[in-house]
Amino acid sequence: MASNTGDFSEDFERDHMPSTWGVRLKGADLNEYYLSTSAANSRVFKSDVIGQLNVPYGEMPEEKMDIFGYDSVPEDAPVVIFFHGGYWVAGNKDMHSFVAKAFVQAGIAVAIAGYPLATKVTLDDIVASGKLCVKKVVEMAVQKRSAGVFLSGHSAGAHIAAMILSDKAWMRDHKEYVKGAVLLSGVYDTLPLLRTSVAREARLTREQAERNCPLLKVPDFPQDTKILIVVAEHDPPPFHRQAEAYKSKLHERNVHVELIRYSGEDHFTFFERLMDGEQEVTRQIIVFVLRACQRM
Repeated sequence: MASNTGDFSEDFERDHMPSTWGVRLKGADLNEYYLSTSAANSRVFKSDVIGQLNVPYGEMPEEKMDIFGYDSVPEDAPVVIFFHGGYWVAGNKDMHSFVAKAFVQAGIAVAIAGYPLATKVTLDDIVASGKLCVKKVVEMAVQKRSAGVFLSGHSAGAHIAAMILSDKAWMRDHKEYVKGAVLLSGVYDTLPLLRTSVAREARLTREQAERNCPLLKVPDFPQDTKILIVVAEHDPPPFHRQAEAYKSKLHERNVHVELIRYSGEDHFTFFERLMDGEQEVTRQIIVFVLRACQRM
């Protein structure tokens, strides 16, 4: 594997770490709160809702997904695929089941995707794994006569979703069903991460960062998709700059793109609010998906 070419910078490290910018908690305390709360919320949700758990979509042990609402929502309902965050080295599908709650209540099926982490595989492999997951969900959506499939993700998960949509050849074969994406507090420029600890932990090389940089892949982005970008008020400053830059580039490509700023919350607390269908940002996301799939 080629070596990283970026020099570590404490300023870059601080600026790109969401836990540094928490509103009520910071650092390890915020990370621990997020992990424990997400796991607890997911356990409660799974105790109330019957789902199809650990559905395989690939050969690796982590290539499994949990599907909620598939049998209870209307037959032609949209399906949302969610990829979790964690800078590609942390997190799992089991602690993110709670994301499905508000969507299922709104009549949208949800697939919570697991994927192999960069501690074992490369970023290229993770994106390829994501495509396998979407392919499997599209096959299920066809059987269900679904109105469409929407990709979504939080942080590094939003990056995965954006990269899947940026594969022109792959999308050519799936664009009939893949309608767009909801990107939550996403990473759209991987190159600055070469100067952070993420590069070491995710074994990220400059070549991989360039190949997997959504901002550099916009020329390949399908114009007939609809994109919703969401950023929290207290996300790290680079997340705001990247969201604006990504929106501008997609707009220049004539892609339908909208940007929502969620006030008063940080990278983690905003995400927790998504399980509440009464939250304004949650309602906006659900309406966006339903309209894109012509369900409203």
